[in-house]
Amino acid sequence: MVGAGERGVAVAAASPPAQIGVRLIPASNDATFAGSATAPGELQPGRLARAKWPQARSRRRTNPRALRSVALGAFVAALLAGSPAAAERFDHRGAVGLLLGGGLEWKEGVAFDSQTDIGLRIPIDVGATYAIGYDGNELMAFGRVSLLGARVDTSFACGYRGYFGEDRFKTFFDLGLQAHFTPRITAGARVGMGVQYELSPLIGTYTGLASQIGFGNGLRFDAELLVGIQLRSYLLE
Repeated sequence: MVGAGERGVAVAAASPPAQIGVRLIPASNDATFAGSATAPGELQPGRLARAKWPQARSRRRTNPRALRSVALGAFVAALLAGSPAAAERFDHRGAVGLLLGGGLEWKEGVAFDSQTDIGLRIPIDVGATYAIGYDGNELMAFGRVSLLGARVDTSFACGYRGYFGEDRFKTFFDLGLQAHFTPRITAGARVGMGVQYELSPLIGTYTGLASQIGFGNGLRFDAELLVGIQLRSYLLE
């Protein structure tokens, strides 16, 4: 028979020992404790540091949308680089152009009253071109002001410009009509030829020779050396 005191001792011996939260924590920048006794449920410093690390790593991750945008842009660039449409083209098919030119013009004019107008002029041309057909040949028109004479010469020309070749260097010919308004009214045929060099698919430079003969209020003959630039757009193609 066991006494009351002995029963107390027996119960105490049978009871499990009190849990003491002892945990070894590796030394780090955020946790310097080698071990500590904590009550159950208490957050240790090492655990607090480790709990923050996933959040820091998640903030350093690259945005998936940005990655997809970069990959899509690289894919489209690769397609364009390998596409024939992306290659440089020097034909004029479907192009609308702006002509700016000038040069030297020799003029000989004789009126019905035997007055003459002979001398060197400096023409300044502003015009436009419109490509027709598959070969890129063009309809063209330009206005001209010629300086250095006793009076300013003004005229307007329109016609057809045909090209030979589709490379950077190409030759051309002009067939058209030209009408002069001052100092005398005359009109007649204009023919020319030249060479054009394409600086880019949108810009070309040209030089050429042309001559024109006109009838009206007298007789007029012109011979000219021209240089100019053509600016093109393919928006209407």
